[in-house]
Amino acid sequence: MLPTSFSQPQGHFVVGIMNAAHGAGATTTAYNLARYFAMHGYKTCIADLSGTGAVKLMKAKNVDLYTENIEINQLTDNYNITVCDFGTPIEVSADGQNFKLAGVYTPQNIQGFIGSDIKLILGFSDPWNIEKIKFFFNNDTWREKFDNSYIFILPKNADKLNSLYPGYNILNREDDFREMILEVFRREES
Repeated sequence: MLPTSFSQPQGHFVVGIMNAAHGAGATTTAYNLARYFAMHGYKTCIADLSGTGAVKLMKAKNVDLYTENIEINQLTDNYNITVCDFGTPIEVSADGQNFKLAGVYTPQNIQGFIGSDIKLILGFSDPWNIEKIKFFFNNDTWREKFDNSYIFILPKNADKLNSLYPGYNILNREDDFREMILEVFRREES
């Protein structure tokens, strides 16, 4: 049985999730996190900012879904946790040297991600994709934004990336980052 929240949730938080490479799992992670938070008594919604509309296909108990005309500020007024699926807004070359905004994205999308209370960046650890996640550590503009609210999620081998970039939140998918995020919210509420 899952532990219950220490008290009735009071705060309003935004969790932003984006992929460093297409298919890294932002939508699935958004769904799983939203369900987890809802099970702990948080009034939760998912905002699909990826432009794919994939969130429409989800059937999440006690989680509201938004895919069009999304105003994050309005959602945060009505929900304890708004989970935002940003998809893959930045297309990074395989060597991690070049990047551009993907087709449907604007600088406001990136600012929305940066303004989230918790920011998850999902990537792959295989040799032909690892440079896409390293881009965020090697790019001066991104690196200077990093604080404890950034969490990098890899399918495996997070220890290798941790050895290159110590002091950052770099985790494997099987690590319990859900409870880590929930603990941050509980502390903020107390």
